[in-house]
Amino acid sequence: MSGADLGLLRSGERQHISGRSSQSGLSEGQPRDYEQRQTPSDNITHPHLPAFWDNLSKIHLTTAALQEIDRRNSANIIQPRWPLTRGLVRREKDSKAIVFADTYTRHCDASITNNLRRFARQGGPDMSEVRERPGPVSGLLRATCSEQTQDVKDVLSGEPSMPVSSARKTGPYDRNFQQHLIDHNVFPAGYRHPDGWIPQLPSNWVEINERLRRPRRSLSPLNFTDNDFHEFQAADFDACKEKQVTTSVIPIIEGSIGDAKCTSGGIPFRKLEYLTGDTTKANNPDIYYGARPEQLDRRVREELEGLIVPSTQTDLPICPNFFMAVKGPNGSPFVAMNQACYDGASGERGIHSLQNYGQAQPVFDNQASTITTVYFAGTLKMYTIYRTEATYPDSPPRYYMHRLGSWAMDGDIEMFRAGATAYRNARDWAEERRNEAIEHANRVVAAAAASPIHTTSRAHVGM
Repeated sequence: MSGADLGLLRSGERQHISGRSSQSGLSEGQPRDYEQRQTPSDNITHPHLPAFWDNLSKIHLTTAALQEIDRRNSANIIQPRWPLTRGLVRREKDSKAIVFADTYTRHCDASITNNLRRFARQGGPDMSEVRERPGPVSGLLRATCSEQTQDVKDVLSGEPSMPVSSARKTGPYDRNFQQHLIDHNVFPAGYRHPDGWIPQLPSNWVEINERLRRPRRSLSPLNFTDNDFHEFQAADFDACKEKQVTTSVIPIIEGSIGDAKCTSGGIPFRKLEYLTGDTTKANNPDIYYGARPEQLDRRVREELEGLIVPSTQTDLPICPNFFMAVKGPNGSPFVAMNQACYDGASGERGIHSLQNYGQAQPVFDNQASTITTVYFAGTLKMYTIYRTEATYPDSPPRYYMHRLGSWAMDGDIEMFRAGATAYRNARDWAEERRNEAIEHANRVVAAAAASPIHTTSRAHVGM
C-alpha cells in the first residue's frame, strides 16, 4: 500500500487492529527533574502529519494508518446537520422502509431468483457512477449520530476529524514508524539490507562487552541478598501499569544513580532538530542520562543546541546518550524497541557532533557511544547504536543498532545480578564517553578563544 492509496480506501475495508499505547510517565517521587507533562495536543489521535504517510516506501495496515484513511475520507464527506424536530421524526417513520438484498431474495419466487443469478454471472449492474461516493444517510441519522456530527463540524471548521474506531491505538512507534526510520537510514537491531548484507558491529564492540561484565560490589551476595531479589520479584509482579514499573521496579535495577541532576525522563525532546524529518513526534524517553548543562562550555551549547539540548527547560540534562524504554505487562516490546532505536540514534548524533566539534569534515570511526535499553515483562534488553558515513553524497548518515544482550531479570538471582551489572556498567561507560566528548569540545573552543587565527565552526552533522 502506497501513500497515494490511503485516499482511495473506504471505511468498508477497515479491519480491527489491536495495539498498545506508547505513552509513559514517571512518578513525582522518583529523584529526577521534570518538565511539564505532555499537553492534550501531544496525544492527538493522528500522531503523524500527512507527509509522514506520503513519504513512506511501504505502509503497514496499523490502527494509525486506518485513522489516517478515516481522516482523508471524512474530508470529502459533508453532510448538513438538520435539527431534530417532530416533523422530521414523523417523516422518517412514514417513509418507506429499506429492504435489504438478502431479505428480498428469501421471499421472491424462483423465476426472479434465476434472473438475478443470470444477471450476476454477467457482471451485475454498472456501478462506475456511484463508485467512491458516500452512501445515503437518513435525515434522522444525520441529526442523531454524534460521531458523524463531529466529523461535519471538523470538516466545516477546517480542523482534522477524529473518527471513532473500535480498534485500539498503537501510538506513534508502530510498524509504519519503523519503516519511516529505515527510510531515513536508522536501522533497528537485526535489520538486513535487501541484498542480504548484515551491518557490521561497531569497532569498539569487544570493549563494550568486556565492560558490561565487570563485577560490581553493590551486587555481590553480601550487598544484594535473596530477600532483595524477592522484593524485586514482588514489585515486578505487582506492577500492572507502565508507571508502576518505572517507579517501583526500575529503581531496584538502577541502584544508586549518582548525580540526580544528570537524569530525567518523560520529557518530550522538542528542542532537538528532527532526526528523520518534521513529520513525526519528538523523542520522549522514559528515562535518560546526560550531563549537567554547566559541564559544557556555553558557546558550544549555543552552537550545537539543536543536537544536544533536548528541552526548553535549561536546567535539565543535555547530551543524553543512555536511554531506557519501559513497558507495562500489557505493553508492546516491538513499540519499545522502536522507541529505543529512535532515542538512541538521536543521542548518538549529539555525541558525534561533540566528538567532531571544530572539524571541517566529520570523522566516522564506527565506534558506538550510546546505550539504549528496553524493559518489558521482567526482561531487560540492551542495545548500542553507532553512526557511520552516508552511502551517497546527498544521503544522511546511517545509524545501526545492535543488541548487546538480554536478561530475564525475574528468573533467578544470578540472572538478575548479571543484568543489573550490565545495566549499571553500561550507564557508567556511557557517562565516560559523554564526558570525553564534552571535554574535547571544551578544549577546542578554549583554544579557539585563545588564538585569534584559529576559529571553530560547527562540523557538518547532517541528519
